[in-house]
Amino acid sequence: MLDTTAVWASEQGAVALQLRVTEGNVPAIRLYEACGFIFTGEAQPHPSQIGLRELCMRHALNMKME
Repeated sequence: MLDTTAVWASEQGAVALQLRVTEGNVPAIRLYEACGFIFTGEAQPHPSQIGLRELCMRHALNMKME
């Protein structure tokens, strides 16, 4: 699914994919890292889970996803 999204986004002129993942969601973080996403250093409060943050991750589209 991420590969398909990357192809579509690239065709639309995007240069990167960006997502937010809930802090502490280790399985999701590991999956995104395995696909080449890296943390941007940005974070924001989770919109519905008080006390949690959403961490921003980014993947440049000029790099092939693993």
